[in-house]
Amino acid sequence: MDNGPSSAALPLDEYSRYGRQMILSGFGLPAQLRLRQSSVVIVGAGGLGCPALQYLAAAGVGNIAIVDHDTVEMSNLHRQVLHIEARAGTPKALSAADAIKQINSHINAVPIVEALAPTNASKLLAPYDLILDCTDNMPTRYLLSDTAIDRKPTMLMYSAFATPPFRSIKLRTRQPTCTACGTLHESEWAGKIDETDYVAFCGGPRPDWLARGVEGADDREKRISAKELHDALNTAGRRVRIIDVRPPTEFGICYLPGSTNIPLNQLVADPSSKDRSILSGGSDVHLVSHEDERPEETYVVCRLGNDSQIAADALRAASVGGVVKDLVGGLRAWATEVDPNFPVY
Repeated sequence: MDNGPSSAALPLDEYSRYGRQMILSGFGLPAQLRLRQSSVVIVGAGGLGCPALQYLAAAGVGNIAIVDHDTVEMSNLHRQVLHIEARAGTPKALSAADAIKQINSHINAVPIVEALAPTNASKLLAPYDLILDCTDNMPTRYLLSDTAIDRKPTMLMYSAFATPPFRSIKLRTRQPTCTACGTLHESEWAGKIDETDYVAFCGGPRPDWLARGVEGADDREKRISAKELHDALNTAGRRVRIIDVRPPTEFGICYLPGSTNIPLNQLVADPSSKDRSILSGGSDVHLVSHEDERPEETYVVCRLGNDSQIAADALRAASVGGVVKDLVGGLRAWATEVDPNFPVY
């Protein structure tokens, strides 16, 4: 009887390496060989993606792609455990790819330093067997789901919640005409991913796409960079006001001179009323009170540039008048691009 290795076999050193998982009932050599030949793409190399990448690499998954366009920051290191101090400033996809190659030199690690969007999702994700959503970003989650349906890979979902709460939600019945969950024929589905606005579909706070390098057609008309805001504040004759929508505790840490603190929840509750209260002045607000001297430009700021988008949209919807824009990247961008001595927290 021939007890030697079969034609479909692992390299000799991998038998001892993966032996503990291969002896599990129902696993064995066939499952390990399938792992070796499989491919997985992980979207997000942060707090969820890092442990997933570690275990997939250690288990011997043969081809692992990592999609993430963010860079490693020192504030990431306490929870995003693949990254190290020496890689601060490095794209997370590159950092994670290097790290898992050190865990397992036999695997193929493919870093993809791109922001996932409807225009590139199919191209980037289609070659892989499995998609792991490690973003905890609802627009991206819907985009990944649609791409998985379109391209037919299996999709795994990871969440920061220990027990995903989605099971307690009663879903409405499927709408046949819905572009996300409808009953479109395959020929009708073609092109729908590119046309879908996933941020609008989800509602709620939007990612700061402009700061991340993904620019919409009207972003430049609704947003202002830190350098542009600095120029506006230092140009004689321009009537400008700054609304800071952070909570009072954060406003007390640091703020731009002359800015007025109106927390986001208060502003969106009645933006037109808040606008009138600013214009009418108060003990701690020193702005003009005559209609013909109404500030021509309103700039909304927050910590990172997310809440300010919501506030600016609310002010524009309330027709407060004049130019209304929010600061791309928030006060952190101000510290990076304008004033290096401005506190970053």
